[in-house]
Amino acid sequence: MTLRASLLTQIQSSLLNLNRHYTNIAYASDLFEAFIFTIILDAAEREGATTPINFEDTSEIRTSDILFRRSPGYINDSNPYTHAVLDFPINGDNLELEAHIGVYAVGASGVPQECDIAVLLREEGQRCRRVSGTRTRKVVKSTNIVIGVECKCYQSSKIALGLGRSFLGLVQDLSSNGNYFFVFNGRKPSVEKILAHYKKGWEHNISPTSQKEIVRLRNVFQDRFKNLKAKF
Repeated sequence: MTLRASLLTQIQSSLLNLNRHYTNIAYASDLFEAFIFTIILDAAEREGATTPINFEDTSEIRTSDILFRRSPGYINDSNPYTHAVLDFPINGDNLELEAHIGVYAVGASGVPQECDIAVLLREEGQRCRRVSGTRTRKVVKSTNIVIGVECKCYQSSKIALGLGRSFLGLVQDLSSNGNYFFVFNGRKPSVEKILAHYKKGWEHNISPTSQKEIVRLRNVFQDRFKNLKAKF
């Protein structure tokens, strides 16, 4: 089975209503992002998010037709892309988050940067969908992103050190709070070494068959949700 086929099979086992047009045209790199997305949803459910997790389109209309972006866009895109709503009941109140694939975020430089996966405060998503004016106002503020993931799907030999360095630059611009992770499907000791040196979150060898690594990554995400709940 090809990587694309195995990713699609795994995703469809978690997301039963994945848009058929998306599944027909998505590349392995797109599906890798969706696969990591399902690991985040699994972590949220295990940490007490209300189930089943609901999906909304860019008009905040609940939908069962799950359609992900395949290239970066603004959160209030006119196309009917979907995001997950993560709702954690806490002592009679609710911690509300949104999980998106392929949205722009802005940090210290003021320049929009692509976030492959972004889990953000729901109020930030609502703000971006309702504002008018310049595009910058519709970009997610990185300070409101609670989990950000850079996803790289290549053969291990193609993971260049420059990708790790680019990630360090991205994190420096968007945030220094340790909530950003570099996740890839192979191994590259030089990338792993530089990320470990700068104490950045990362995981390697992620694929539908790498159960040990999947569990380890899921636990990292679940721990993040646990801490968010504690501070809510």
